[in-house]
Amino acid sequence: MRALNIVALVLCALVPSIACAAQDRGMATTWVYQATSMLDSVTDYLSNRIEVSGNSSQNDDRSAGQLALSGNGIIWSRHELGLRFRDAASRKKGEGEQSLALRYAMPLIGNQLQLEIEESEFRGVLNELGQQRDISGNRNFYRLTATRSLGSVLGLDMDQVIRHTGSTRSVYEESEWVRDSSHQLSSVGLKCSSVQELYGGLRASTQLTAVGGMEYQSTEHAEGETEHRTQFHRVELAALLQKQVMEWRLDLGGRYQFAPEDLPGSERITVVGSALMSGFNGQSVTSTEGGWLRLDAASPSWAIPFASRFQSSLSLSVMRGWAPDETDNDQRLSAVSAGEISLNIHSERFRANMTVGRLLDSGRTDVVVPSAPDVALSVQMGI
Repeated sequence: MRALNIVALVLCALVPSIACAAQDRGMATTWVYQATSMLDSVTDYLSNRIEVSGNSSQNDDRSAGQLALSGNGIIWSRHELGLRFRDAASRKKGEGEQSLALRYAMPLIGNQLQLEIEESEFRGVLNELGQQRDISGNRNFYRLTATRSLGSVLGLDMDQVIRHTGSTRSVYEESEWVRDSSHQLSSVGLKCSSVQELYGGLRASTQLTAVGGMEYQSTEHAEGETEHRTQFHRVELAALLQKQVMEWRLDLGGRYQFAPEDLPGSERITVVGSALMSGFNGQSVTSTEGGWLRLDAASPSWAIPFASRFQSSLSLSVMRGWAPDETDNDQRLSAVSAGEISLNIHSERFRANMTVGRLLDSGRTDVVVPSAPDVALSVQMGI
C-alpha cells in the first residue's frame, strides 16, 4: 500500500510538468506556423515587386560586371527603386572603375520625378613625356528630372522636361592630389512625340526635342581656381519604323541633332561608340551636330534541342553615323559604318549573348578600321 502511495505521489508531480511541456510544444508549433506563414506572405509580396539581376560581359580588351536590384510599388504604388553596382576594367589601357548607383522615381502633383545618385572610384595610367604615371580618383554624381505632360495637340503628345545635374570629381597622380572639379547643368526641354499605325502593319514613332539650358564648371588646382559659365541650345529629331516580316522583327531607326553653338559633353550626340554598337574597338566620337541611321533584324525564337527550357534567337544590325570631322579644316560631314551579329540564348531568368561586331569603313581621320572584329560574351541572370 505504501508503495502505491509513493507511485501516486510521483505521478501527481510528473503529470502537470508533462502537460505544461505539451502545452509549450503546442505554443511553439503555433508560433513557428505563424512565423512561416508571415514569411511566405512577405516573400510572395516582394517576389512580384523586387527583381535582382546580374550580368557580365567580356571581350578581348574590356570586361564588365553588374549586379542590380529593382523594385516597383514596394511601399507605395508607382514608386520605383533601383540599386546598381558595376565593375569594369580595360586591360590594354590599364583602366578600371567601380560604381554604386541609386535611382528613385515617383509621381508628385502631376509630375513624374526621378532622382539618380552615383558614387564611383576610378584608376588608370597617364602617359606623359614618355613616362607612365598612375592616376586615381573619385566622382559623385546626382541628377533630378521632372517630367510633366502638357496634353496632346494635333495628335502629338507634348511633355515638359526639367533637369538638373551636378557632379564633383577629385583626381590624384601617384597618390598626390592634383585637382578638384565641379560641374552643374540645368536645362528645360519640350518633347513632342507621336506613334502611328500605318498601312501593312507598319508602325511609325517620331519624337522632336528642343532643349535649352546653362552649364557651370569650376576647377581647383595648385595654381588657383577657374570658373566657366555657358548657355546652350539644341534640337533633336528621332524616328523609328517597325514591321513584322515572316516572323522577323525589322526596325529602322535614326536620330539627328543640330545646335547653333558648342554643347556640354552630356548634351552632344554619340555617332561612334560601344553605346550604339560593338565593333569600334574602344573608339568613340561625339559631336554637337550629327546623326546616325540603324537597321535591326531580330529572328523569332526557337527551342534548343535537348534543352526545351531554353530559347535561342539571332539578331543582325548595321548602322551608319555622320558628324563633322573636327580634325579637318573644312569640318565636312564624315561617315562611319559598322555591322553586328548576335546569338541570344534565354530562359525565364537567364540570358546569354555572344556578339561579333566590326567597323566596316571609316571616312574619318580620327576613327581607324581595326584589323579584327570585337567579340563579346554577356551573361545575365535574375534571382
